[in-house]
Amino acid sequence: LAQAKQRNATAQGNSTFWQRTRARRKWAPFRLGPGGPPETAILWKNLMLAQRLPLKIALGVPMAILLGLFAMMATGLIAAWLVVMLQGITILLMMVGPLFSARGARNDFRSDLLRLEIMRTMPITGIRMFLAEISAPVIVAMLPMLFGALMFMGIDTLRELGLAGDGVSENSVRALTVAAEAKQRIAQYLHAHRLALVPLALAAYLPVGLVVALLTASIENVAALTFPGWVRLGTSKKQAASKFGQHMLVFIALSIVIFAGLLPGVLMVAVVVGVQTLVWGVPISAWELPVLGLVGALPIGAVVVALAVFGGHLWDRLDPSAEMLAGRN
Repeated sequence: LAQAKQRNATAQGNSTFWQRTRARRKWAPFRLGPGGPPETAILWKNLMLAQRLPLKIALGVPMAILLGLFAMMATGLIAAWLVVMLQGITILLMMVGPLFSARGARNDFRSDLLRLEIMRTMPITGIRMFLAEISAPVIVAMLPMLFGALMFMGIDTLRELGLAGDGVSENSVRALTVAAEAKQRIAQYLHAHRLALVPLALAAYLPVGLVVALLTASIENVAALTFPGWVRLGTSKKQAASKFGQHMLVFIALSIVIFAGLLPGVLMVAVVVGVQTLVWGVPISAWELPVLGLVGALPIGAVVVALAVFGGHLWDRLDPSAEMLAGRN
C-alpha cells in the first residue's frame, strides 16, 4: 500500500501540467438534457472520450485565432516565409483530417465493444446505433479540416489583395512567381477570376471531405464489428510488441479498402467531365466545381449508407453471451 501511494504521488508530481482542475472536470462538449434521443447521449459520451472542451469553445477559439493571424498578416507582423509555411500546413490539415483523424480518434465501437454488455441494452436499432457511433469521430475529423479551409482561403485572399506575402527572400520569389502564374493559368482555363478560384475549389472539396471522413469511420467500425479480435480496441495508445505486426497489417488492409471506396466518386467525376468535354465539347468552368464535388460525394455517400446498413445488421446480430472478444490488445 505504501509503495502504491508513493507511485501515485510520483505520477501526480510528474504530470502536474496535464492535470485537470476541478472546474475543467465539469466541462462537456454540450449540455446533455434528461430527455431526448439515445443518439444524443451516445454522441455526448463519445465526444467526452476525445475532449471535454465545449463545442462552442472548440469552434470559437480557432476563429478568434484566425482573425488574429489575419490581422497580424495584414499589418506585416508575420514574416512572409511564415505565411507561406502556414498555407502549406493548412493543406495538410485539410488532407489529413478526413483520411486519418477519424481513424485515430477511436471514440466509437472500437471503445464501446469493451463495454458490450452495457451498450447492447441501449433502446436503439442497429442502423441508428451505427450512425450515432461514427458521428463523434467524424466531428473530430471535420474540425481541423474546416480550420484549414478557412485559414487557406483567408491567406490566399490576403495575398491576392497584396496584404500578405511581401518582402520574401530572393530564393522564395521565384517559387511564389511560379505559383502565381500557375494559378492565373488555371483561372483562365476555368474561366474564373483569381479571387473566386480558391473559394469555389473549397466549396467542391468540403462535401468530399465530409463523405471521406464518414467512409473512413464506417470502414473502421465495420471492421471492429466483424473482426473484433484483429482490431485494436480501446483508446489506450499502449500496445504489446507482439501485436505491432498484426495492427500494421490491419491498417494497410483497411487503407486499401478505404481507397477502393473512393473509386466510385472518382469514376463518376471522370465520366461527367469526359462526357461534357469530349462528347458535348463544352469546356469545364470553375463555377462547376461545387457541382462536381457533389457528383463525386454522392457515390461515396451511397457506399457509406451501405456500410451503415451492414454495420447496423452486424450490431443487431451481436450477442454478448456468444461473443468472445479479444479485449485490450
